[in-house]
Amino acid sequence: MNRGLISRSAAVIVPVAQVAERLRLSHLLRWLVLMGVRDYQRYLSPYKGFSCAHRRFYGGVSCSEYFRRAVQDNGLAGAMPRFQQRLRACKGASRILNASSPNSKKHRKQQQESCGDCGAGWCDSACIPLDICDVFEFCDLDCDVLGGLDGCGDCGGCDCG
Repeated sequence: MNRGLISRSAAVIVPVAQVAERLRLSHLLRWLVLMGVRDYQRYLSPYKGFSCAHRRFYGGVSCSEYFRRAVQDNGLAGAMPRFQQRLRACKGASRILNASSPNSKKHRKQQQESCGDCGAGWCDSACIPLDICDVFEFCDLDCDVLGGLDGCGDCGGCDCG
């Protein structure tokens, strides 16, 4: 499995956070992490040119705010597994948003390949050419999220049947 930066970092961060807890330094580590997230949100995030896909797709708070709250409530060691899960969901939201973007050449090509000439009226405009099971580990989306596509509840994705 191709692991991202956060997943690889968690292999180091969680043991460090556990040692900090045993040495009664967890409050210092937590403060450093919270200040780092605050600085990211204040000085880097507004200028990076894109926003959190999870927040755009599902609503709610951004991934950085989610992480900040998780660290504040659960400490760094407790926050890392939740943050990793959140980033996986954000990656899935990003894939859906990118694939469904009407301006995307990739979207138009995938839509033609996936929908073809099946004759179903929704294939012309609303097809999201992804197998939902490829994007999410669990098929937990309801059909409202995907615009009422047939088969979305059973991981069917965008089939023209």
